[in-house]
Formats: sequence, C-alpha cells, structure tokens
Amino acid sequence: MIRNHCYCFSSIITIFVSIAIHSTLASPRLHFCRHDQRDALLEFIHEFPTDKSFPSSWNKSSDCCFWEGVECDDKSGQVISLDLSYKYLNGSIKPNSSLFKLQYLRDLSLNYCNLQGKIPSSLGNLSRLETLGLSINHLVGEVPASIGHLTELRIKSLGKNSLSGSFSSLFANLTKLTHIFLHSNNFTSTLPSDMSGLHRLEWFDISENSFSGPFPKSLFTISSLLIVYLGRNQFTGPIDFENTSSPLVNLGDLVLAKTETDHMDRLDLNSNSFGGPFPHWLCKFSRLEYLDLSNNLSSGSIPPCLKNFTATLIELTLGNNNFSGSLPDIFAGATSLRFNKFFGPLYRHHHRHMSSGFKSLRVVDISHNNFTGALPPGYFSSWHGMTKMREEDDVPYMEPTSIIYPSFPHNYESVEMVIKGVEMSFERIRQDFRAIDFSENRIHGKIPESLCSLKELRILNLSGNAFTGVIPRSLAKLTKLETLDLSCNKLSGEIPQDLGK
Repeated sequence: MIRNHCYCFSSIITIFVSIAIHSTLASPRLHFCRHDQRDALLEFIHEFPTDKSFPSSWNKSSDCCFWEGVECDDKSGQVISLDLSYKYLNGSIKPNSSLFKLQYLRDLSLNYCNLQGKIPSSLGNLSRLETLGLSINHLVGEVPASIGHLTELRIKSLGKNSLSGSFSSLFANLTKLTHIFLHSNNFTSTLPSDMSGLHRLEWFDISENSFSGPFPKSLFTISSLLIVYLGRNQFTGPIDFENTSSPLVNLGDLVLAKTETDHMDRLDLNSNSFGGPFPHWLCKFSRLEYLDLSNNLSSGSIPPCLKNFTATLIELTLGNNNFSGSLPDIFAGATSLRFNKFFGPLYRHHHRHMSSGFKSLRVVDISHNNFTGALPPGYFSSWHGMTKMREEDDVPYMEPTSIIYPSFPHNYESVEMVIKGVEMSFERIRQDFRAIDFSENRIHGKIPESLCSLKELRILNLSGNAFTGVIPRSLAKLTKLETLDLSCNKLSGEIPQDLGK
C-alpha cells in the first residue's frame, strides 16, 4: 500500500510540474522595464543630436530592458547597466541630465561617443557605480571631486581626453579600484607618496600626461598589481624600487602572461626624466619580456645580469639615453637601441648566436650607435620573422590579442623609423610591416647576400656606415621593398638595373 501511495503521489507531482511548464511556455513574456526608467533613458538620448544610426530597439512601445546596451535587474526592473560605447552622441552631458535618474546604475560605458565639455559633478550621485567608462572623447577641464564619492568603483576609464586635475583628489576614497585608465590626458601635479590604499589595483595606466616629481615606490608594494604604464610623463630621479617591501610580485602583462605568473614581464617608463644608472633591481625578474626605458636621462653601462633574459626578452627599447659601453649579448633580441653610446663589434665569431637572435622580430632598429665590424654573408639567414607571412598576419594591425578589456582600447605597438632622412612615427603597425635600420654606425665590409631571403622586408636603411663593394643584384628579389637607403657608404660600381624593375 505504501508503494502504491508513493507512486500516486509521484504521478500527481509529475502532472503538476508538466502543467506548470506548459503554462509558463504558453504565457506571454512579462515586461520588466519600469516606466520611469524607460522615460529617463529616452529623455537622456533626446538630450543629444543623435542620428538615425541609433539602435531602433529604443522606442517607447518596447521593453527597455531589452534595448541594445541596456541591462535591468531581473527582480526590480531597475536599469543597472548602460553601454552606449561607439554610439556618437555628439554633445555634452548636462548637469541636470536624465541620466542621473538611473540611481541603480552599476556600469556606465560611454567610450568613444564624441562627448564634449566638462564631466558634470552630478555624476557623483550615481553612488552604486562600479564601472565608469568615458574614454576616447573630447572631455575637458578638471575631473569633479564628486567622483571621489563613488566608493564602489572598480574600473575607472577616462583615457584619451583633455582632462586635468589632481591625482590625490581623484582616488582618495576609491579603495576598491582594480583598473585605472588615465592615459593621454593633461593631468599634472605629483603622485601621492603613499598609494598603498589602492590595495586591489591590477592595472594602472597614466601614460602620456604631465605627471612630475619622483615616482612613489609605494605603488609597487601592491601585491595585486599586474600592468603598469608610466611612459611619456615628467617623472624625475633614479629608477629605484629595490627596497620596497613586496615589489612587483605579480606584475605581468595579461596579454602575454599566464595567470600563475609571479614575475614582471612588461615595464614601460619611457619619455620621462628618470636619471641615474640602469636599474639593477630589474635583474631579479627572470621572465621580463618587454622593457622600455627610452627617452630618459639614464646613464652608465648595462649590467651583465640582463643575459638572464635571453630566453624571454621580446622587446627592449633604450633609445635616447646616455648608456655607454659595449653591446652585451642580451641585445641580440632588442628591437630598438637608438641614440645611445654603445660601441664595439656587432658580430663576433665566438658569439654566433648574435646573428640568429632575431628569429621572430619584424622591426629592428640599432641606428645611431657606434657598432663596428663586418657582417658575414649569412648574417640574416635566420631572421625568419621577415622571410614569410604567418597565419596571425591576417590581422591588419599589431595590437593586443586579448579581449579581456575590449572597452578600453590601447595601442601597445608603435615605432619611429627614419625613411629617406626623415623620422616618421607609426602609431599603428601593420602586421605585414618589416623594417631594418642599421644606419649611422661604423659597420664595414660587403652587404650580406643573405638579405635577399627577407622576402617580406618593406624598409631597409644601411646608410651612414662604411659598407664597401658593389650593391648586390640579389636585392632585386625583395619585391615588397618600399624604401632602400644605402647612402653615405663606400659602395662602388653600377646600380643594378634589376632594382628599378
């Protein structure tokens, strides 16, 4: 009897669930959007002279929770996320904008919207904001102090505007921040000496501003720190973080590093006024892949300990400093060693790996040094990065492959090359771009025949050296070559007719 009773009860439950599911599927979809939220969104959009390209889903007859770029709380129907990035609003955010009626907003992304004018202080009333994205606009003036009231902020992206103001006032109370993007603005002043309060910080980009003074060592006591960009500011003093209590134990570029990394792999300090000797504390980071100390006032010789990076170093940029001495073996993989005081033979018979160190490089610039010696015929035979295209070269530009933070575009790859005597800057490098610049050194001997194997080469500059002999006819095989500069050498004979074909 008990078994029969259980069976009957189970059957009743099954029937009830089946009816419930059928009823749910048959019923029309409920509208979650609150009318006051819908009206606030429409009023906000009508504050701008938007064109017809704005999403057609934004109309009063539809549920605003299903509009493009809008997300609502499932239970309350309050709008919690608004992402209009790359929608050209073409105007300024008013101090009394209807945007501020959306009091439950957690994420606000208005990147690349052609916003103009100042950031209204009313933005500080959106007290629940966790993500604020206003990058790549035309915003001006000081960042309002009211932004400091947004104590729930995790991500703050204000890069590529014309903003100014004090760093301290921007972050005094924002201890939950994990990502700070202030690059390419007009921020001045010094950084606070104690930045340890930003104890969750992972990504810190203040490059291309006018920050000055000594750089606070306290930043590098933050154990969660992963990525740092400080380039193109006016920081001064020696680069010395050797005595910090927990320096850079997790620092590494997410585009390259695995999550379990325990060493720094990218550091960009270019275009400041850092002086003193080469920072020896870098030698402890055995996984260093990218290092840019260019355009500073650093001097002295390069420490031999950098040979520890032979297996990992991808890019080393030390141009426009006062480094001196001979070229260490580690520089076999460097992409830019311009305007220093290095001297000595570029190729040594007992260091044959020097000629095979550029296996994957596409842009090599060692111009304006004092390198000497002759290059053997097979010097370029191992430069495989310039001999053929690879599958990843189908992507038009050399940009980060990570899609972790697609709302915060930032170019990592740029290069300056001398073309026909004129220095040109390439801010976005095409994947198929290949270039060699050995100009303004003291390299002699014949031009190596192995150059003809670099089928993908676009720019070749060997000017200002002491090359002798004739111009190799095999250079005509470089059919993709766009610029060839062999001036100011000791070459003889006729110019091969094949070069003109």
